[in-house]
Amino acid sequence: MKLNLFTITKKYWKEQIIFYFLTFLSCLLSFIIDQNAISGEWKIISKGKWTPNFKIFNWVVIKDFGKLSYFMLFMAVLVIIYCLIVIAHVYYAPYFANKISRNLRDKLMNKLFRLRNVAYDKKSALNAFNKDTERFVNMIVFVPNQLFYLVLSVIFGLILIKFENNKLIWAGLGYSLIIIATIIFIDKFLYKRDLKFQKASENQTKKENIAVNKRDLIIKKGLTSDFCQEYKKTVNYTWDKADKKEWTYTLSWVIPSFSLIPYSEFFFLPFVYKGGENAFLALRVFNKIFSGIKKMIERTRDYPYYFTAKKRLNDFLQLPERDDIQKNVVINETITQIQLKEVSFGYEKNKLVINELNLKFEKGKINYLSGENGFGKSTIINLLVGLYQPNKGHIIVNEKYNLNEINLLVWRQEKIAYAEHENLIENGLSTGQKQLADLNSLFASSENKEIFIFDEADNALDENNKKELQQRIDKIAKKKLVILISH
Repeated sequence: MKLNLFTITKKYWKEQIIFYFLTFLSCLLSFIIDQNAISGEWKIISKGKWTPNFKIFNWVVIKDFGKLSYFMLFMAVLVIIYCLIVIAHVYYAPYFANKISRNLRDKLMNKLFRLRNVAYDKKSALNAFNKDTERFVNMIVFVPNQLFYLVLSVIFGLILIKFENNKLIWAGLGYSLIIIATIIFIDKFLYKRDLKFQKASENQTKKENIAVNKRDLIIKKGLTSDFCQEYKKTVNYTWDKADKKEWTYTLSWVIPSFSLIPYSEFFFLPFVYKGGENAFLALRVFNKIFSGIKKMIERTRDYPYYFTAKKRLNDFLQLPERDDIQKNVVINETITQIQLKEVSFGYEKNKLVINELNLKFEKGKINYLSGENGFGKSTIINLLVGLYQPNKGHIIVNEKYNLNEINLLVWRQEKIAYAEHENLIENGLSTGQKQLADLNSLFASSENKEIFIFDEADNALDENNKKELQQRIDKIAKKKLVILISH
């Protein structure tokens, strides 16, 4: 399922109804309150007297309150109700956005651990969890709602000023269209320029990664000067695109927000001068509409990034995933041996790391895997835990279970205890202390595990702790299937 406004609305339709109903009520009450307040202001200013009444658009609901104090009390209650609705609306917006964000992040995390190819783009994955999710949710929740509020403002405004065919209404509508057209026109260029900047920035990042990771090779080949000149051209090109993007972004923000909208009243003064109460009311209505347009501009400041974020999220969610992780076959018997039969595997096509390997691991002894880096030791372990599938051959457990046909979640969680030189401890301990703490935690929580794998798990330990670890491994190996990897 692709992420877009339609799919989000379909999934969260109940929340959308509540959100947009609160938007409708807040907009409606604001116009009703403004109408009655403006009507009173105009009559007091123009005639010096006023009979308090209450209108809902063109319908007089209460003709005469009798006393001004009754009218003020009634309006105070209405304002309190309006404020409560606005509080609910303002709170519900981020609540709704956070709900979508939480569920989306859960979906991304589940996807991450089900990917078929673990050689994924880590930078794209991090962007998906952080910036992309935030930008997508903000645009999908706040912008359509702000647009809905703006449309309601136009509809209620036209009802309020009775659709009279006067110059002020047509001028206001025309002015609104000019502002909206200006925003759309500039945003279109902003989106295109942002895409060009993103591509240039990615190219620059690639150059920087090459420089950092292959610095010595560049020096040895005598390519330092050429590489620096090429990098300088790349940087200049990138920031030329950045300058153009920022210029367009500035125009998209400054022109509508600091010129077309704030000084719109001067444009309408000639129409109000002899237009009477309706013209005065219309001026306030259009000021309200222009205020909505300004908020819309603020909401759409990240508009170009939304499309990039949506594309990256959908690209990540559509990566192929393993469909065999939760199969029904579970091994309930004691694990006595694991055998690799003519197993071949490569991370890239036509480049095998392991070729037709035959290997057996047995319970009751330490099964050693040793060799230099690149020998394929860790790859064998990755195959045993089901992180990868062999390109060819089979991994057989207890001479009858094919590893590709069992439930891998149960296999990893209930059968395997795994430790390596890296760990997930994030406190302020030293590397050796972290490794020791990780091993102690492993032994304490793995009493019922049947397969113990140690992948260079002692490389940061001192000699005494290494000896103690070896003694514990020797003891476990008498009852369990133990695999020990070392250089």
